[in-house]
Amino acid sequence: MPKKVMLKKKMKEHERELEREVERNRRLGRERVRVRDWSDYRSSGKIAREGEGWTRAPKKRETKYAFVQCRFEDELLRAIRYDQNIKLDGRFLTVKEADKAKDGSKGRNQMVQKKMEEFIRERGLPSYREVVTNGMRGDTISKTGIDLSKVDGIKVKITGEEVEWLRRSALGHLKSQICYREVQSYLQKKGIMVLMRQAGDLNVIVTFGDKGEMEVLLDQYYDIFSIWFKDIKLYNMEKDERRYKVWVKIEELPFHLWHLKMFEAIGNCWGKFLKVDQETERKSRLDVAVIKVEVMSKRNVPVNQQIIVNGKAYIMRTSIIREESCDMERQACDETFCKAWACLEPISVEQREVRWVEK
Repeated sequence: MPKKVMLKKKMKEHERELEREVERNRRLGRERVRVRDWSDYRSSGKIAREGEGWTRAPKKRETKYAFVQCRFEDELLRAIRYDQNIKLDGRFLTVKEADKAKDGSKGRNQMVQKKMEEFIRERGLPSYREVVTNGMRGDTISKTGIDLSKVDGIKVKITGEEVEWLRRSALGHLKSQICYREVQSYLQKKGIMVLMRQAGDLNVIVTFGDKGEMEVLLDQYYDIFSIWFKDIKLYNMEKDERRYKVWVKIEELPFHLWHLKMFEAIGNCWGKFLKVDQETERKSRLDVAVIKVEVMSKRNVPVNQQIIVNGKAYIMRTSIIREESCDMERQACDETFCKAWACLEPISVEQREVRWVEK
């Protein structure tokens, strides 16, 4: 048999064997490339997309591995067929299809996440989802059944005798911004000897001389207190029921989101939306918006708030710039600090809807 015929026959047999090998390995999954410096190999146009690589250190020299994903199967076959034993930086390039990952195997990120979940479960801490969904709604996070004995923090034990004065105290919420000292003077003139102290916003702690006297006065003479107080009831040590009316500054809000619906949605997310200031209503300035909300805790107002409009997410910056107070001296300081926002007079719901003009 002529040499040329024998050579062609051997080449065909070699190609068939190579095709069988490629077909056998094609079922295994991805392509694995072992190279010395595969950035040069990428520049040749054979690598379509890089994957995660790692380095092994044998005894004599370093060998680098890299995963390469081809756009088409033909590219993979050509790389395996024609790029074998190409010399690169004094070393030979070996190209073959990657082995398929074992069923149930996990990557590093999945393993870390699983360990974090186990750590949170063992300590009884809230998950990230619970913090995000419940942490914005006041005291609802306390209903998740967390064992506080396992939570790290400063632990202090205070007996009931040490705060005995709170047992004969009531928490009241004033109807309007009036000096709490005037209310105290009025009650004393009526023969009700109490000590009033500011508790933030329009909240005041009213301490009586005796617990029995307090219960009788609040039950039978509630009309006297209702002149000044929106509500007043016995102080509950287990639950803080104070409310705060605060003015919140909103920055970095896109112009097309400058709408009353948007401000109402933001305010109701933290607590209860009340109104916007006149600068915001008239769109006199579009760099900062100021809204008034009532919240159970000032912690409910985050530093950064994400909103989703028509499926697109936006992040804005928020901060409390002023809160209502029954301390007139402090109120005067707050008004001086906030005079740049101008004219924060109350606006009723009906007036707000009429005066909100889209420009």
